[in-house]
Amino acid sequence: MYVSVRVKTYMLSNPHARTLRRGMRVSRRKKRLPFNASLARLMRIMSRGRILLVDDEPMVLRAMERVLSMAMTDCDILKAENGSEALALFETQPPDIVVTDMCMPNMSGSELLDAVHERHPRAARMILSARAGSEYGLSAVESAHQYFLKPGDIVTLAQKLQRVLYLRCLIPNEELDRVIAKVDTLPSLPDIYLELETEINRPESSIYAIGEILERDVAMSAKVLHLVNSAFFGLRTRISSPSHAATLLGMNLLKSLVLASHVFSAIDKNDPRQPFVASLWKHSLSVANAARKIALFEKASREIVEEAYIAGLFHDIGKLVVAMSLPDAHDRIQREMAEEDVTDVEAETAVLGASHAEVGGYLLALWGFSDEVVATAVFHGKPSRSADAAVFGALASVHAANVLSREAVAAPKGSGLPLDTVYLDHAGLSAKLDPWRDVALSA
Repeated sequence: MYVSVRVKTYMLSNPHARTLRRGMRVSRRKKRLPFNASLARLMRIMSRGRILLVDDEPMVLRAMERVLSMAMTDCDILKAENGSEALALFETQPPDIVVTDMCMPNMSGSELLDAVHERHPRAARMILSARAGSEYGLSAVESAHQYFLKPGDIVTLAQKLQRVLYLRCLIPNEELDRVIAKVDTLPSLPDIYLELETEINRPESSIYAIGEILERDVAMSAKVLHLVNSAFFGLRTRISSPSHAATLLGMNLLKSLVLASHVFSAIDKNDPRQPFVASLWKHSLSVANAARKIALFEKASREIVEEAYIAGLFHDIGKLVVAMSLPDAHDRIQREMAEEDVTDVEAETAVLGASHAEVGGYLLALWGFSDEVVATAVFHGKPSRSADAAVFGALASVHAANVLSREAVAAPKGSGLPLDTVYLDHAGLSAKLDPWRDVALSA
């Protein structure tokens, strides 16, 4: 629900709206998008998108349509005033993204998104609400890929919607698109999950101990950062440390996440994919730590150091999506690598039409991670494909850390791409490899 006079005020005088109008004019003049250039390049191949806005106030819908139309000239904007009308539109004009208010009569925003998740899983699901906080319960967080506040988050919303549509261009078919969009949580290693449950249930459980446990598991780290950086919690700064995120979420909410919801889960110890997941987690943690060391060695800013760690932690998250959501395809990929002597990227592309890099990048975009983290997931194997190839950042750190970490453990042939020498030469980083190797592999 939302007061109409605030919509008029927002459209006429809100500085964010003025910023958006100015930003779009500047962007058109400079032929660029207002976010990571690597992702902006995808604009050239994007088909026309369709966005459905749902709110029970007509004034809000008109205001939203006006603002998003300015920002997203290559999209069709549909409107619905209630959940039933929205679901009916899915049958005739299925949207790529649905953006709904939370508090509506008859069918709430979370109920609508639950129905969309079940009937139309390919659609990206967003909540744009005037309220934040735990008053809505976990249903709001579990239903939506992302949660935004109105009116202040409208500029961010427009940028995030653009990015989701652009990343979707890398996904070659609707079936794979549907699988990725339907992912709500990723499985944790059973021993770590049990350790978390034990700590949560202790009479004198420690939030700091819980944070330390979360940092050792890629799936739990991804989910707590996804949650805490949502506007649902109303934080003004982006959090990039899983342990810090645990402190901010608080003990009561963490208990609900672990014990009463499906946000966290564990892979069965008897699952044949469990060794693969364990190996993937070990590699991801190694790359994250090495990438952070490289960024520190380069005296990068605190923001780049933190993003290098998070991007390293999640750079192979697409492999987990494929392994857990498409087990038959995962098995075929492993056979292709073993029998045809090809790399993981070549085998994935042959089987799926896309590699784990595109799959992971799209999921991270759906979950609202930063442009740098998303771009690193997409380009970490071949950073010369990135438009930002001459800039040192998380991408450079993770690319080097990924290759150096595999060298250190004599990883099986085909388990990763080699160093991108074209990229390193272009960025003037080739001479850095030896000191990076010493730093990255130090205890």
